[in-house]
Amino acid sequence: PSGTDDPGTDDPGGTDDPGTDDPGGTDDPGTDDPGTVTLPEENVEYNQANGTATVEATYIDSAIEKALNAADGSSAGVSEVKIVVPEVNGATTVVATTSVTKFKAVAESATENLTFATAVGTVTLNTAAIEDLIGKTDEAETVDVVIESKVSAADLEPDQAAALEDESVREIYDVSLYVGNGKLDFETKDGKLTIGLPYKLGTGEVSGGVGVVYVPEDGSTERMSGAKYNETEELAVFTTSHLSVYAVTYEPAASVPDDGNGNDGNGGGSGSGGGGGCDAGIFGPFGAAGAMILALGVKSAKRRRPR
Repeated sequence: PSGTDDPGTDDPGGTDDPGTDDPGGTDDPGTDDPGTVTLPEENVEYNQANGTATVEATYIDSAIEKALNAADGSSAGVSEVKIVVPEVNGATTVVATTSVTKFKAVAESATENLTFATAVGTVTLNTAAIEDLIGKTDEAETVDVVIESKVSAADLEPDQAAALEDESVREIYDVSLYVGNGKLDFETKDGKLTIGLPYKLGTGEVSGGVGVVYVPEDGSTERMSGAKYNETEELAVFTTSHLSVYAVTYEPAASVPDDGNGNDGNGGGSGSGGGGGCDAGIFGPFGAAGAMILALGVKSAKRRRPR
């Protein structure tokens, strides 16, 4: 009994944390934000052939349940359930499969938002958007939230590609929802989607020069007037009602068109939120710094859900 072996090491109450086998992840959501759960890397399946990181519904659902339980037990109000998918092997695509049942559980809870945060982008649905999504799932049991980077320009619709061909394209992203094997043409009527797109400021660049431009399938362009750059998370953040093609741009703040209210339309600063409106639009002149183009929800018969 007085030897060097510590019997507590094999004791469930000892140094071994029994929570490590919990499919919802090892992180206790109560340690920081009660509504946030970070999944462990072992919950993420990586496909080296196509650079896809997939998280099955078992793990996402367990994490959502854990976050909701922690939120219910918190004395402070919790407005968001946030599921964080860790970066694995530099994956360029993340697929987070979630049951319709858990979407319903979030919509029926006291929380207001459900966020999927990954290294290749962040998507937040508020309660009204979740309810709209549930209404479009028919008899499906799960929904795939897919965030894909490194998309080829060849996957854009012809008019979209034409609208962007004269600009410097650095990255293309496809953020979309799949039901079954088909991409859902999703637009929320009563809710909002908040999208965060990764962008690192270059030397000499400032947050006020970052903007977001919407490029629909007809090739026209509209500037998202409420877009803001979050310097802490290095994300261009904006709200919208639909998933479509967007461009994250950088241009000197002095050349960004004024919206008539003394604002440059880029929403400079480090805030993480942003309004959803669009200015009728043009790209405006891009400086020598060029532009970063990202596409969300690209609808193309060529594309299927990556696995």
